[in-house]
Amino acid sequence: MKLKNLLVVTSVLAFVFGLVFLLVPYQATSLYGYTLDRESSFFPRYMGAAFLGFGLLNWYAKEVVGESVAIRAIIVGNLVHAVVGLAVGLGNAINMRGNGLVWMNVAIYAVLTVGFGYFQFVRKDVTAPRITTGPGTPIPH
Repeated sequence: MKLKNLLVVTSVLAFVFGLVFLLVPYQATSLYGYTLDRESSFFPRYMGAAFLGFGLLNWYAKEVVGESVAIRAIIVGNLVHAVVGLAVGLGNAINMRGNGLVWMNVAIYAVLTVGFGYFQFVRKDVTAPRITTGPGTPIPH
C-alpha cells in the first residue's frame, strides 16, 4: 500500500462524512438511530467541519510524501484520530447506542488505524528526509 493512496481514501471519506454532517445533520444522525433537537444539531455540524478540514489536509498531504516532518505529523494526527474514533465507535456499538450502522464506523476506523499504524510503526521509510546534493537541492528520483 502506498501512503498517497491511504491519504486519498481518507480524504474522500472525510469529505463525504463532513459534507453530510454539515449540510444535513438531522438526516445523517437519524441514519444511526439518533434524533436531534434544534440545540443539538450544531454538534454534527462541528464534526462535519472538522472532517472537511481533515479531508483538505489529507488531500494536500498526498503531494508532500517526501517531507519528513510534515508527513510524520500528518500520519500521527491521522493515527490518533483513527484510534480514538475506533475506541469511541466500539464503546458506542458495545453499549448498543444507535443502531447497527455504528459498526460501519468501527470498521472504517479499524482500517484507518491499521493503515496509519503501518506507516507510523512498520514502514518508516516513507518519511525519510530527502538526500541532497548541496544546500537545499534535492536529488531527482
